[in-house]
Amino acid sequence: RRRGARSRSAAPLGVLRGARGRSTQRVAMHAAEGDLAAAQVAVDAAKAELAVARAKAEGAAVLEVAKPVPKLSEEDVLAEARTAAEASKLELEVAKLRAEVQEMESVRFQERRAARAQRLIGGDGAISVGAVDLRTRLQESEGIDLTAEQTRQLVAACGRSQEDGGQLFFDELVNEKFDAELQQLVSGIRAANFAEARQQQEEAAASSKAAAAAEPQQSSEASVPENTDTSTSTRILACLVYILTLADGFRIAVPIVMTQPIIAALFTPLALVSALISAVPFGSGILFLLFVTLAQNKELPRLLRFNLEQAVLLDFALVVPNLLVVGATEAGGPDVGIVVGGVFFVALLFVVAYCWSCSSTGEEPDGIPLISNTTKNVVDRSSFF
Repeated sequence: RRRGARSRSAAPLGVLRGARGRSTQRVAMHAAEGDLAAAQVAVDAAKAELAVARAKAEGAAVLEVAKPVPKLSEEDVLAEARTAAEASKLELEVAKLRAEVQEMESVRFQERRAARAQRLIGGDGAISVGAVDLRTRLQESEGIDLTAEQTRQLVAACGRSQEDGGQLFFDELVNEKFDAELQQLVSGIRAANFAEARQQQEEAAASSKAAAAAEPQQSSEASVPENTDTSTSTRILACLVYILTLADGFRIAVPIVMTQPIIAALFTPLALVSALISAVPFGSGILFLLFVTLAQNKELPRLLRFNLEQAVLLDFALVVPNLLVVGATEAGGPDVGIVVGGVFFVALLFVVAYCWSCSSTGEEPDGIPLISNTTKNVVDRSSFF
């Protein structure tokens, strides 16, 4: 008896699933037959209009009895008949093609509805979906985010309510009412999102304008007095920053220094610093970034910031002497290159000595042509010009 009861309880579920499949097929077949019938009606109407037009033309020809009507040969009549038959055949073919296209579109539309309904119902043998699960699956599988109220409205459009559980079955999910209501809700969501995005853009533009108008006042209020400290420690640091410039410039003087043991002993500390910087990967680049960053820190003394920036610019300017040394070596030989490199290194020593002398007295070494003016622009306005 228990086995019989289980078989009887399982029977309605199988019947319902089979009915669901047969209902889907019947809907698709009826829709296709209706579209084909409509296309055939359009073809018949076109034929009727063509017959009316031909009758009017024949009547007009009969009325014009006063005009001589040329006699047509048998070949002309046959040619005209063939042309008319071909035209009618083409019209019929066009109508059939249109009907086939409409039928295929209808079938694809029904298939899309059925696939969406299956996704909304889910697997595990489910035959319906409730309002809560419907909202979740619309968001997960279709990317449609409905509110609880919109979900209830969608369920109500299919004739369901919370009183009967709000369950939607397969036939209701493929129904035109469900599709039309869903499309209307999606259009409303898109319009609301567009309006919200536009409002946010307008608010952002208004905020930007307000911030731009208030920026001069805020900058004047928040401006920090410049640090004019020229103490002994500041002067020493302002002098030491040029060690980077001398270390990079020492490379073009290495050949001539190696020929003079006394000079080599004098510049041994500088050679060690140059070798240390070269041993570190991207050592010069790291120091450049550090110096430039510190030069923009207005909390540091202006004398130190000025010398930091000028040391970097002098180091960049060493590119020109290096190129000239290479060119002189290729043009006149190694001896000429050694002499040219020694001359540029001596000139660099004089420039650094000038910077040391000014910085040791607390003054800015702003007498170097072009480089000092650029340094002032960078320190004061963060611009090279």
